[in-house]
Amino acid sequence: MKKNFYFLLFSIAMLLFACTNDQESDLLPSKEAKGTVDMLNFATEEEFFNAVESPEATLKTISTHSDFKSLYNEYEETWEIEEEYYASEEKYNEFKMLFPHLYFPEYKDDYSFFLPVSNESVAKLLNLEGNVRIAGEVVNYIDIKTPQDLLKLGQLAPDDIDNRIMTRNGGYLNDIPNQYGPDGDRKFWVTTVAGGLNGRPYTTIEVYFRRKGAGGHWKNYKSRVTVIGRLQYATGEAMIFPVTSEKYGKAPLKFEFLSSAAPNVNPFPCRGNNIKISYQGIHEDYYMNVDISPKQ
Repeated sequence: MKKNFYFLLFSIAMLLFACTNDQESDLLPSKEAKGTVDMLNFATEEEFFNAVESPEATLKTISTHSDFKSLYNEYEETWEIEEEYYASEEKYNEFKMLFPHLYFPEYKDDYSFFLPVSNESVAKLLNLEGNVRIAGEVVNYIDIKTPQDLLKLGQLAPDDIDNRIMTRNGGYLNDIPNQYGPDGDRKFWVTTVAGGLNGRPYTTIEVYFRRKGAGGHWKNYKSRVTVIGRLQYATGEAMIFPVTSEKYGKAPLKFEFLSSAAPNVNPFPCRGNNIKISYQGIHEDYYMNVDISPKQ
């Protein structure tokens, strides 16, 4: 009798353990028990985009079960070694062969490399080919395939960038066109965009810069930018945003200003005068006015 009682307890414990494991596995995108996962698997598109909003938390959970390498991982790893491969044309060609999943548009004289996905948070959940499995179907999210795609995103200097709108006093409005250093081996440009992020209106000053590499080609690199000034939305509480911000990294460096307006309230336009932009590659300060609303 006692033996049967212990056997019954053991059986119940094993059943509870199995149920717990089943519940835990349902919370995670499908994966092997331990090892390399080629592609993440989400039950629905909604589940995938929920993960996009918090990719770090999702991947932290996944990493305890597997060694998943995303397209974004490869892009970031490339930045650790890219400098040596821009020393010569031969090394650059070798570089392209080493990282076939990245995009090398070679547009005009810009030989920078790019992540082929416009949304970095999405790229963190894609495999090296840009794929993810949603509801049993393989979906590819690579959306940067031509230089025109990069031009639309502002990641390449547009052809008409030297013909930007000027203010009445001759200053720049919302954008600063190509500016070159005295030695001609550094350049930068600035754009301002307005839109919404998770339902919150925002204005972003985006600073792009390049340095000349082998063969006289321009390349993206890491530098420092400082923005000093004040932006103000037309509506909403806490309308004034003092700006004194410094960032270091690869271009673009983005300085984002969220509106605190109530939901469904349009706070635009966003305005600011004499916003000072200082780029480390050119030892000169530049000034820009902002008067912007989202494009219709």
